[in-house]
Amino acid sequence: MEIVGTKKDVGKDRWDLLFWDAVEEVVKVSTYGSKKYADRNCELGISYGRVFAGVLRHLVARFIHGERINKEDGNLLHLAQAAWGILLLLAYDLRGLDVKHDDLTPGHRIHETNPEGAKA
Repeated sequence: MEIVGTKKDVGKDRWDLLFWDAVEEVVKVSTYGSKKYADRNCELGISYGRVFAGVLRHLVARFIHGERINKEDGNLLHLAQAAWGILLLLAYDLRGLDVKHDDLTPGHRIHETNPEGAKA
């Protein structure tokens, strides 16, 4: 008689459904960023607007200009860079971090100047 174990996983999150090839591309973006800046530099706080603008630039590069690979930034995929930016915004939101840097949500407007001197 064969004994088959029981696993009670009904209602649990289905990590097996995640797109691991896409996750790997986002991890490449994190790795590149850690070398370019520092580990977890983004967690020090970046205005939401600057992150959002970066996401939009990568989406425009991919879908408007037809550029799949960002040759100026480590040969990373533009969509992976956009996904990384969205994950950063999600992390800020989930963790309740960086409300002081939220320049997008009504009622949280800030007046931050980026290093180039332009308004964020």
